[in-house]
Amino acid sequence: MIINWIFHDFFLHFYVIKNNLGRHGKKLWENLVWDMTSLGLITSIDWATFELCCSSYDLYMEAKELIYKPMNKETNRPRRQSLAEYLDHGDPKAIRILNQSYDRFMAAVKALGLSPAARKNIVIEKPETQEISDTAKILQEVGF
Repeated sequence: MIINWIFHDFFLHFYVIKNNLGRHGKKLWENLVWDMTSLGLITSIDWATFELCCSSYDLYMEAKELIYKPMNKETNRPRRQSLAEYLDHGDPKAIRILNQSYDRFMAAVKALGLSPAARKNIVIEKPETQEISDTAKILQEVGF
């Protein structure tokens, strides 16, 4: 019964949240989740913060693309533009979104211990046996 709840909790948080992220957030999620769970830096308690980190990064990257690579209406392809060009005809909301998502991303990064300064405060104890966290075991079982 407890194993079913743990697996259900894991499935809900891992797969459902990941699938609700945009392409940049998914990439960040996939790059970090295995290392963080296997080191025991993230547990089921931390999923909301980890999701915030990935979704904020996704918003940041989307806003950055909107500012620097808008769609060319004639060719329907992105084109490179400078910030000065954007400020002349762009929507200032994108700059606000860029700034706010960056602030949220950095707050989540610090909370998860992903910045160099935050990592200085994290002590990872390596057990004498190679035991990995429950979340990492579940990741292995489902083939991630």
